[in-house]
Amino acid sequence: GIGEGGAVATLFSESNGRLLVEVKPEDGAALEELFVGLPLVEIGAVSADGRLVVELDGESVIDLGVDALVGAWKG
Repeated sequence: GIGEGGAVATLFSESNGRLLVEVKPEDGAALEELFVGLPLVEIGAVSADGRLVVELDGESVIDLGVDALVGAWKG
């Protein structure tokens, strides 16, 4: 689940105890084995549809096209 700190902490908080990693789907099980007994939350998957979609606990928290994201990043 989302865990302590809610959706914002899950998505954007990186610290000594919290980090964001990206792995190929075929390496997911190996990653889970490395973190057995520790909190681990999958927050998304890479696709080719030109959108960033993030769901947490079954709720869509981000659903934006890449163009909108690039525009926001460039300001």
